[in-house]
Amino acid sequence: MKGEAIIQLTRDHDLIRIIVKDIEELREPEKISPTVLQKFYALLVVNEIHSRDEERLLLEK
Repeated sequence: MKGEAIIQLTRDHDLIRIIVKDIEELREPEKISPTVLQKFYALLVVNEIHSRDEERLLLEK
């Protein structure tokens, strides 16, 4: 079970990197488009799920 959880957490990190790269490529100076805002929301959701799962994994005995 822990091996699978570690794979999932690693995948979360990959998703976070992909979303951040997308944001960097899409953003414009002094302006946030709806698409970029949507990417930020996606980043928050992935991070929230990742943190919750990571916490659960760390607290398991």
